[in-house]
Amino acid sequence: MIIRLSNLSTRPPVLDDLSSVTALVARCDLPLTGLAEVVEEDINRRWFAPGFQLATDAWTIITHTNDIISYADIHSKLDGQTLEFEIFLRVHPAYRHRGIETLLIWLIEERARQILEEFSDRLRVVLSIALPVQDQSIIDLFEHQGYLLTHTFWRLLFEHNAQQQERFSSSNRQMVDLVIETTNLQGDSVVRRQTGIYSARQYGLYEKIIREPVAQMKKHFECEELLA
Repeated sequence: MIIRLSNLSTRPPVLDDLSSVTALVARCDLPLTGLAEVVEEDINRRWFAPGFQLATDAWTIITHTNDIISYADIHSKLDGQTLEFEIFLRVHPAYRHRGIETLLIWLIEERARQILEEFSDRLRVVLSIALPVQDQSIIDLFEHQGYLLTHTFWRLLFEHNAQQQERFSSSNRQMVDLVIETTNLQGDSVVRRQTGIYSARQYGLYEKIIREPVAQMKKHFECEELLA
């Protein structure tokens, strides 16, 4: 399926796009964080995750010169009685506020509804995305699409030197998410510290329920009938 949007088109990424997608993500994140949290290793890991299909579960939006100006993907995760679809989405700063984010959300939600048909209707199904708390415009957009804040957390990124890398991990980078039980997203609560060792960035996790378990829906309708 080809969708045109002001001389732009969408297509699934291919393996040769790895460097271009990584560069795009860095270009999107640097103005907010001062560093690139996502590297090629992270994108490559997403593309080869179990159950993920690059041809159907990811999208790029390109210019007429084949430059990638937007990327999104969706990963499914079964957690008990909840099927969660995790969203990853970036749009080049020069192309934001043109409806591209909304288009990608629609494509993601359409794909999620296709996938959920393969699972039991007794599962609760949600879409989720982590959004930086200082990016109010993208928060407003997702809230307009029906996504609600569930909690905030801090994402800590550790950069190890050669000695630390040998001691702790085969990689020189480690990322840790720390959940904070609060829904307070006041502007002055956004704190970002960065040193040569670590950086910290605050996110809000936003969710949208796209299907409730059949048993719960039945109970809801029974309650409505009693109140009628």
